[in-house]
Amino acid sequence: MMKPMAGSAEENKHELELEHRLASRIKDGERDAFAELVGLYQKKIFVFAYGFFPNREDALEIVQETFMRIFTKMDGFQPQQSLSGWVYRLTYNICIDTYRKFAKKNALESDFAEVSEKRLAIVENHQADLECGQMRAAIDRAADGLSLKQKSVFTLKYIQGMKLQQVAEVMNISLGTVKTLHHRALRKIRQEVGADARGEYGTVS
Repeated sequence: MMKPMAGSAEENKHELELEHRLASRIKDGERDAFAELVGLYQKKIFVFAYGFFPNREDALEIVQETFMRIFTKMDGFQPQQSLSGWVYRLTYNICIDTYRKFAKKNALESDFAEVSEKRLAIVENHQADLECGQMRAAIDRAADGLSLKQKSVFTLKYIQGMKLQQVAEVMNISLGTVKTLHHRALRKIRQEVGADARGEYGTVS
C-alpha cells in the first residue's frame, strides 16, 4: 500500500529528493536504478491493477505495460513532479485505456461511463476473522455498482492508501471532483452495507 504523504515538510522534501535522484539515475541509463524502481513499485502497481482487473494475468499485463511506459517516457518526467504520483498516473491511464479496449471488444456499452465494472478485489487476503471477511465481501459487492471513476477513487484511497489530494493528482481531476466522487461512492456502499462499513479496507469513511 502506498504510504500517504504525511509528516513534516522537511521529510517530504527529503522524499522528493530521493525520488528525483532515482529518476536522474534512470535517465542517465543506470540499469540498477531502473531495477530499483521496479522493486519499489512492482507490487504496488500489481495491487492497483488488480483493483480494476481481478485476474492475475490481466494485472500482470498492466504491470508490464506500465514499466514499459515508464522506461519510454522517463525523459518527460519533470523535477517538480512527484515520481510516485507520476508512476500511478501512468498506471491509472493504462488501466483506463485497457478498460476502454475491453468495453469495445465485448460491446458491453456504447457509453464507457456506463460500463459495468468488474468486481473490486485485492491481491492478498490475510484477514481470518469471519465477520470482517463477510463485511469485506459485502463492500466488494456494493462496489460492483460504482461508476468507474467512483471505483477509481475507492481503489486509490482505500487500497493504495492515498490522500484525496493525491487521488486528484493521479486521476488528473480537481480535488472538488474527487471529494464528490468519494462522497457518492461511500453513500452507495453505505446504502448496501450499512453505516459502519469495515473490513479489509479498514473503516470506509
